[in-house]
Amino acid sequence: VIMRITLQVLPLLLLFITLPYSIVHQFSIFEVLLVISGLFVLRTILVFYGLGARAKDKRVILETISISHYVEKVRWCFDYLDIPYIEEENVGILGIFLLGRTVPQLNIPGMGSGVTIGNSSDILRYLYGQHCLDEKLGPFLRPTHLSLSLEKKFDQLGVDIRRFCYFTLFSNSQNPIVHQGLMQAWGLYQPNIPQWQKLLLKLLSPVFVKLLTNRLKVTAEESERSLENAHKIIEEVESLLSDGRKFLLNTPQPTYIDFHFCSMVAVMTNPQSYGGRIFAQEPKTVAEYLSVVEPWNEEVRKIEESVAGKFIINVYKTFRMTTVQKSD
Repeated sequence: VIMRITLQVLPLLLLFITLPYSIVHQFSIFEVLLVISGLFVLRTILVFYGLGARAKDKRVILETISISHYVEKVRWCFDYLDIPYIEEENVGILGIFLLGRTVPQLNIPGMGSGVTIGNSSDILRYLYGQHCLDEKLGPFLRPTHLSLSLEKKFDQLGVDIRRFCYFTLFSNSQNPIVHQGLMQAWGLYQPNIPQWQKLLLKLLSPVFVKLLTNRLKVTAEESERSLENAHKIIEEVESLLSDGRKFLLNTPQPTYIDFHFCSMVAVMTNPQSYGGRIFAQEPKTVAEYLSVVEPWNEEVRKIEESVAGKFIINVYKTFRMTTVQKSD
């Protein structure tokens, strides 16, 4: 997988090695062309080798970062439906910084190099296509007019809460506890993340902060606006739940849209089962680090005391560590 060190990065490493050598040796035009041609040929050979290896690899791989609304949504659905997969964790935002792409990414074996699906909603549509005829998995994944309408709102909810979380982290990063929470959020303490990624995180975290501040508009004004919008969406959920329904689509069992909503807000409410197996021996979210920030605590209390907050707590407690087969 591209975020792991493989033979495919060998040409890049060789190129980096030539940079300090160029300080003591002046390359001629012929030597430069020779180096470029050699690296191109080597890269081509390794790419075709990698394609052949991937064709033989039958694993379904979910590329993730440790703490993410959208990753948790997909991860939870995989776990609940008991669909086999391998999770490969990466340092938060490293994919954007190095490759210009986000997570989750689902790598599916197949012809050639297989298929890669990005965007959490697209991943769930793929799963529905694969399991739509299953009497238990199909109803859980089936999109409806209401669920698709809610899906767009919940995706926006994730964007709004993410901006509020990052603003709280960045604006209080001078506090050592909060800074540690930021490093936790980006995976510094996760045992399955490669050490080279953790080293880059330590070196480049100030750059990552500036990059995200600009890319995601992490400012006081935008954070306040996002928080207001998040409150409106949560109020809509409360309106749905006001008739006494157990789940958002008024179904007897949860559907993917219930997990979607809960995953968007869980980075703030910090349920014990957040992340499922991936956090079995690790701190669950950044929430415990941000508890030293009173405005954060106020917002968390508002959510936890609301009908929607109690819904999130109950759904996590009941369904995060079980499967659809065992919950009947």
